Amino acid sequence: MHCSIHTNIHPMVGVDLHNAVLPAVPPAPPLPAPFMPHIVAQVLGGLNITAATTKTVFSHNFFTLQRGSDIGPFIGHVPLPANILFPLLILTSGSISEFGAFSVLSEGKAVAIAPLIYVGFNYNCYDPVPWNTNLVIAPGTNMAGFNMADFCASLVSIAFDLALSFAAGKVAKGLAGQIASKVSLGNAVLDPFVRSINTSQFLGEALEATIGAFTGSPVGYSFTSLPGFAGNETDSLIDTVMNEYYQDGPLFN
Repeated sequence: MHCSIHTNIHPMVGVDLHNAVLPAVPPAPPLPAPFMPHIVAQVLGGLNITAATTKTVFSHNFFTLQRGSDIGPFIGHVPLPANILFPLLILTSGSISEFGAFSVLSEGKAVAIAPLIYVGFNYNCYDPVPWNTNLVIAPGTNMAGFNMADFCASLVSIAFDLALSFAAGKVAKGLAGQIASKVSLGNAVLDPFVRSINTSQFLGEALEATIGAFTGSPVGYSFTSLPGFAGNETDSLIDTVMNEYYQDGPLFN
């Protein structure tokens, strides 16, 4: 079938789930909250920091996107309710256009497409692994052929990204846990002084709750649960295999 080619102005909107820390309501400290919904929105070109836009190939006078393009940081997040980690989510956000038509190249790489013809979906930063509870609205008349081989190759890329992102999150939490244990030891030494002043006690408990949110106790949060973690290596490998596939004569037209 033929699917609309993604451009830098196509909007991505949806709801991502992120681990969160709710603001303190004295005398209670900040409270970790697992899998809190966040409304997200951004155009596929983002702020043009990490998006793989082409400078010589256009669709309706807008830049086309290569498969694997990442919107990158500064994706709009609206937490429901408030989330102390909100600035970190903005800075570490990611959203990958994983589906591509490998027989149609844009500056040498497969062009990103909307697999539902005029509607697509990205794999966003999400907890515990990237996921796709979002839609990309992709109107246009410039289309690319998308067949079963392209679909399977895109799924392989998604599987690599999910697996590596999940593994990286586990490693990051382990390292963060070691750091947190040293911080906790320091708190234990200072504990008599901390508990002698109510304000200091509150700040100490707030710190403990925040550290817990990052290290998995009681709720884990990982900066590396981003869809682009697999990097260019797996994308390049899949592109190479698919280029050879189309040169040898594809099984699917």
